[in-house]
Amino acid sequence: MWPEPPGSAALNDEELVRSHAEIMRQEYLAVGFRLALQPPADLATGPRRPRVLGTFGSDVEVAARMIGAYVRGLQGEALGTGSVSKTTKHLPGAGPQLSAGSTASSAPTGAW
Repeated sequence: MWPEPPGSAALNDEELVRSHAEIMRQEYLAVGFRLALQPPADLATGPRRPRVLGTFGSDVEVAARMIGAYVRGLQGEALGTGSVSKTTKHLPGAGPQLSAGSTASSAPTGAW
């Protein structure tokens, strides 16, 4: 069992995140998946943000290091036949939005 991204960020262990993603890469390749719609690259800057549990937290430095480790684990040091390519998702680095995508239904009417 692996922690959710905020738990991984709280551990502050890039090697653990890379190892987790490397194991995912091996499992994805074993069943023929070559693309992962991950990692979540948004920041948890608002408590009402519905995707907070899918982020590596609100600290941009920690999030950047964890996302980098995740990417290295999935793709390897260079893209190749043993890689799983990845697509970051959910408004990378944007934080809460008043009317964007998955947050539109839960966004308040005023500014954050």
